[in-house]
Amino acid sequence: MIKQKNKLELINKIIIAICLILLIMEFVSQRHGETKIEDFIFFPALFGFLSFALIVLIGKKLRSFLMRKDDYYD
Repeated sequence: MIKQKNKLELINKIIIAICLILLIMEFVSQRHGETKIEDFIFFPALFGFLSFALIVLIGKKLRSFLMRKDDYYD
């Protein structure tokens, strides 16, 4: 049976390999976006990160607005 540490190392190596393959494909392949901005290099990664950050910030504001006190059900 493979130890837990070895499994995590294997998973990390697989993730790094996938990232490297996607990085190489970014320079080799050609994208055909519907708008000009979609053709910029690393646009999908930047757009995804900015969308994620915006969702987190909106979630923080919603939490303060929607959150109940700890003794709400008492």
